[in-house]
Amino acid sequence: GGGMRQAGVIAAAGIVSPETMIDRLAEDHTHARRLAAGLAELSAISIDLSRVQTNIVIFHVQGSKGATAEARAQELVTGCLARKIKIHVIGPRTIRCVTHKDVDGDDIARALEALREITKNW
Repeated sequence: GGGMRQAGVIAAAGIVSPETMIDRLAEDHTHARRLAAGLAELSAISIDLSRVQTNIVIFHVQGSKGATAEARAQELVTGCLARKIKIHVIGPRTIRCVTHKDVDGDDIARALEALREITKNW
């Protein structure tokens, strides 16, 4: 026995979440929609804005100027990581972003600026 000696730590998250985080989920969703709208303005990216209904934003990277979409997606992830922005490849040309309690409006603006900068010459 004794597999979960620190179960109280896990239980604390289960208590705090419904008591304090549910009310701020709308903020995460608003940030996700703002991120998605900014992404839609970039010609190197395609996104279905109607599918952004929670705090998850999924978009596709277009290939251009001799580079495949797969290479561009990886370039975007690497470029963002160098700017301390974490995005994740979930398919050959598909990227997933998630907003959460540690992402604020300034972070969304900074992420969009980074994405514009990285894709400007594609």
